Amino acid sequence: LFFIMYFFALFFLHGVSEHFRTYYEDNDGAICETSLCLELQSLCGDVVNMVLSLFMSICGGVDWRDLWVILRDVSWVYGWAFIFYIFFMVFGVLNVVVATFVEQSSLISRRDRELVTQNELEKNRQYYNNIRRFFQEADIDGSGSLSWREFEDYLGDENVQAYFQSFELDVTQANTLFRLLDWDESDDVDI
Repeated sequence: LFFIMYFFALFFLHGVSEHFRTYYEDNDGAICETSLCLELQSLCGDVVNMVLSLFMSICGGVDWRDLWVILRDVSWVYGWAFIFYIFFMVFGVLNVVVATFVEQSSLISRRDRELVTQNELEKNRQYYNNIRRFFQEADIDGSGSLSWREFEDYLGDENVQAYFQSFELDVTQANTLFRLLDWDESDDVDI
């Protein structure tokens, strides 16, 4: 971005210096003090001011029309070159820069969504494994299935009740949970 502005600044400074040289030669060595020359000196007097003016013209620091009028008065070539500069910077370079940032933001957002999804899936796996372990511990006789009586007896222990609530399950609704899992109404839940 800076290189492009620097290149155009050198191009426009060539025209400005030629304008001052021509005025000096045409007016027998008189110093140019017209309003155009004063504006050229303030906005385009050296490389730093020219680059700064070009930068301000594309980001709203100075109205680009003001700089265009000054450069157009130097020569129509520089006026049209300045319009090309504005077009190139705004529609070419800056849009590419913005598109790059948007693409990177989109990529980061996509990664965040994938990360959130992976975290939720991992939580679900851990929750499933914890519930499975809970039911395996409740299967006192080791039969691979859990009867309502085994489940109810297991929930009688206060430590087990606290562990059951850590799954965000209410102990008072244990019967409802067991009936949901006992889909064949055999009073046994396979583990």
